[in-house]
Amino acid sequence: MTGGFRLSRHQEECERIIDAPNICLETSRTGEHYRLARFHTNQYYNISSAIGIGRNRAQFNELLIGKSKDQDINLHEVRVMAATGFDAGLLAGTLQHYQDFREDVRITYMHERDGELTLRDESVFGRDEGVLIVHTVAVSFNGVERAIRLVQDLPSQPYVAGFLVLLDRSPVGSQWRKRFIAFKHAIGMHRPIEAYHSEEECPSCEKGIRLLDVREAA
Repeated sequence: MTGGFRLSRHQEECERIIDAPNICLETSRTGEHYRLARFHTNQYYNISSAIGIGRNRAQFNELLIGKSKDQDINLHEVRVMAATGFDAGLLAGTLQHYQDFREDVRITYMHERDGELTLRDESVFGRDEGVLIVHTVAVSFNGVERAIRLVQDLPSQPYVAGFLVLLDRSPVGSQWRKRFIAFKHAIGMHRPIEAYHSEEECPSCEKGIRLLDVREAA
């Protein structure tokens, strides 16, 4: 069985997982619409619930490992995985056990504090070590950009070996890749967001449909 076939199988299984009704939340079923990053949308993927199940994480990780190899990310040079949140930390916690990584790979977490992205523990970064950023859902990719900047500004001067994003929800025509030409990256799945930029544009707002704020994805 070829590597391409295995990756395709994991891709299909991951797509099936996120299409489950309790993960893919749609206005037509929930009676709510969603604020995601700066957009209003009628579809929200509750990835946190999917990642919380071990067998789902295993599928997601197989997908990300395969995509990383496709993009020539050298996982063996990674000394630290920097997770951009709790769910990303769950992914990283299982990713670290794959044979593609060094046995001594370390994990640290980023979190918001007073509107600033901070690291839980800067001491895990050694000088000139490779860092892999792990992110769950990106719409604008601002969260990934902030994470890269945070790593690059560390006194120990580690370097970003690449970043992984489980679900890319950027709109059709998004130019986010132009901002990351210097960085290797792997995207697990892409589900473009159908979105409106303001309440005035949003048909769901006009109809008075309840708006749920889920702006943790960035």
